[in-house]
Amino acid sequence: MEMNVTKVELFYYVQLRKQAGDSVQNLAKNINVNCSLLYDIEAGRRSLNHDTFNKILNYYNATYNFDQNLYNEAYDLTIELFKNGETMKFIEEMTKEDFERYLKNSILNFAEENIKSTNWKKEDAYDKSVAVFNELLPDGIETKDHYFFNIIVNNEQAGVLWLYFNENNKTVFIYDINIKASFQNQGVGTKVLQEAEEFAKEKKAIALELHVFGHNHRAYNFYKKLHFYETSIQMRKDI
Repeated sequence: MEMNVTKVELFYYVQLRKQAGDSVQNLAKNINVNCSLLYDIEAGRRSLNHDTFNKILNYYNATYNFDQNLYNEAYDLTIELFKNGETMKFIEEMTKEDFERYLKNSILNFAEENIKSTNWKKEDAYDKSVAVFNELLPDGIETKDHYFFNIIVNNEQAGVLWLYFNENNKTVFIYDINIKASFQNQGVGTKVLQEAEEFAKEKKAIALELHVFGHNHRAYNFYKKLHFYETSIQMRKDI
């Protein structure tokens, strides 16, 4: 089997980082590169160039003082992964078991968001939320044109992503993007939206769309920075 040097270096770098118990954020800081660059490299969205690879090797050699056996072990794992056709994943499709857990949590979260937004009263919010999800997903995870993904960072589940492809107007709607607190403020949200955009392009869609609750200023500002813009604004006055 012909070895792709760049890909071998990528797998080797990841194995070394795992052996050191190092985080992407810490490594990025110590070799003076952008954290999102390393996430992109590990997800296979950018190539690991030789200069960056050598910076990583020099850093681990100087900081962790690996003995030769550790380097050999990392390299052996690298070759094994490469031969088995492994890839660096950032999102992967949910299993049915994953989906059932996700659905249960989503129904509760959607009810709570609508209570916060004063759209629904607390006493009937849960029932209304169940009705919305039953209408949206009559066939559960198998519902046509709906796609559910786990977000994977360093082989850990970091959150979830739910996309819907509207064949009629050629858009992809982001029903949900939810990142665990321990993975926030690390460039993960930006990376997930890049993946969503790639998904939309594969579907020949012309736009990505999403909804933000009025009280969620943090999410609104985040999406604005990524060039999302308002297409309509729903307003309310209590009387």
